[in-house]
Order: sequence, then structure tokens, then C-alpha cells
Amino acid sequence: MLAAREGVSALALERVISGDIACPTIVRYGLTVAARTNAARSLLLQAETCRVLAHLADAGLPSLLLKGSALAYWLYPSAHLRECVDIDLLLASQAAAEQAARHLEALGYERQMRALPGDLTTYELTCIRQVAGVPVEVDVHWGIGGAPVYASRLEVPELFAGSVLLPRLSPFARGLKPAHALMHAVMHRALNLHLVGDRLKWLHDVHLLAGHFSAVDWQFILEIAGERGLADTCLAAFEASRDTLGTGIPTDVIEGLATAARTEPLQAARMSQWRYIQWRNLRALPNWCTRLRWMWQRIMPSPGYLQDMYGEQGGRAGSWWRYLRHGLGKFRG
Repeated sequence: MLAAREGVSALALERVISGDIACPTIVRYGLTVAARTNAARSLLLQAETCRVLAHLADAGLPSLLLKGSALAYWLYPSAHLRECVDIDLLLASQAAAEQAARHLEALGYERQMRALPGDLTTYELTCIRQVAGVPVEVDVHWGIGGAPVYASRLEVPELFAGSVLLPRLSPFARGLKPAHALMHAVMHRALNLHLVGDRLKWLHDVHLLAGHFSAVDWQFILEIAGERGLADTCLAAFEASRDTLGTGIPTDVIEGLATAARTEPLQAARMSQWRYIQWRNLRALPNWCTRLRWMWQRIMPSPGYLQDMYGEQGGRAGSWWRYLRHGLGKFRG
């Protein structure tokens, strides 16, 4: 079902129930089943999030909830309307993220190699545990962008300094302030275009966030987007949200972003191209020593990562085969 693929089954059902959308009974039934499944998962994630946050707080490890993990509890009228598949946490540093992962292991989580290992290739750790037969994933981040092209656009200390409480969830829960949440949403969308394309749930986040903004908020968006080279990334997301959902973006904001975007090297229209993203990642790194290290980490990851990705194949020949398969996959994009 398209609504499930786009992550908006519960939102679509709300519109059907309210009478905004007419649909056949079989479609309504399908939406109902998907929405109930998501509501059950939302309750599971809520309980597990509270448990994890309390444990990290007791350990003296401040954290922020990111993406849907946070937006569900202040931007949406009911948490289950923002479909989430995992829990995203931001820690103050890589060392803090490593500590958090060790504390999660004490709660029954296991570290997984879901991303290329290396300090330049990934900015998160993945931990998973089974809860009543359902896998719960916690992604522990120490950078906001997820890749070099965006990693330093918003600094972690400024995100913690501007963070807001999420009392609907937990006394230990904090998330990004609305303007930072919007900037993160547009970067996350851009980075995933080459993987899964655009998704309605990401555009709906942008749509709802934009509806909360005052003239002062929009001015902040214009300033920070221009300063951090994010004008074209913001503009692309705002125009997609406007064209798809009718989002009201002030004309002066669109014009200001368009003006700033003309002098930016990063072209949002090309973010669906894997090779373009890697080129921008390379250019985002400060010098050729760092760039060469980044390339090495991408081309020659650890044997453990390759085993997780491509399975066990015997002996030295199997090891070389995994490296060859990995390299060819990166070359093809």
C-alpha cells in the first residue's frame, strides 16, 4: 500500500475518518490495519524510549531525541501519527556515544554494524534488542548530518544549548528547537533521496513545522541557511512540501533562499545522485589527508563489517571476494 510505503497510513486514516477523503471500504480496512500496527509499535517505542532516556540520565549522559522520535511528541497531536521505525538519539561527542552504546548493552541491546565503520564515514552507532519478539533499534548519533557534506552545518553544542523539553514523553526527554528541527529535517530528506526517494512523512514534517513559524523564526531560517550553505537544501524541501501538501512558505523566504542558493556549491537537485553526494562529501572534508582517509575507510572497511554485509565465505579467498564485491558496489553507486 502506497500510504504504508510513504509512512503516512495513520495520517491518511485520520483524514478518512474526518470525512476529508472518501475511499472504498477495502482501502479503509487496509489503512486501519496499518494504523493499528503503527499505534502498537508507537507505544512500544514510547516505553522503550523512556526506559533508555532514564538510564542515560542516571549515567550522566545528556541526549537529545532526533527526527520522528522527538517530533511525534510535540509536533503531532498524537504520537502514533508520526510513524517511526527506530529511536534516534544525539550525544555530545563520539566518546559519549560510545559510552551510551555500552549502557544500552547493559539494557539488553547489541551493537550492529549497519553503517561503514570509520570516524569519517559514519556519525552513529546502531544498537538493537528484541522486545516481545519485535526488534527495537536505537541509533546513537554524535553528528547531526549523517555524512561529511552536512556533518558540520549545525554544531552539536548549539543544538544542545537551544534544545527544548518534551514533557509529553518523559521528564528526561529533550529535542531540537523548531528551527533546528526543520534544518535537520531538510538535510535528512536530501541525504536519503538517492536511497528511497522522497517520502510523504518527511514532507509532512516540513509542512507542520512551517505552520508553527513566526516572522522571527523565518528570519532565523534565512540567516542560518545562508551562513551554513543550506539555502538550496532548504529551498528544495520547501518547494516540494508546497507543491505536494500546499505548505504556506512566505514569498520573501523563498526569494531569499533562491538568492542565497545561487552562490552555493551544493545543488539540492542533484542529491538523488549517489556519485554527486560522494563528490560533495569529499569536497566537504578540510584537506587531502582527511579526504584520502575518508576514501580508504569507504573502500576498505573492517572484515567484521563485510561479514555482516555479505555473509561468511571461507578463508582468505572469501575475504578478498567480500572486498571486491563491496568495491564494485560502491563504484556502481
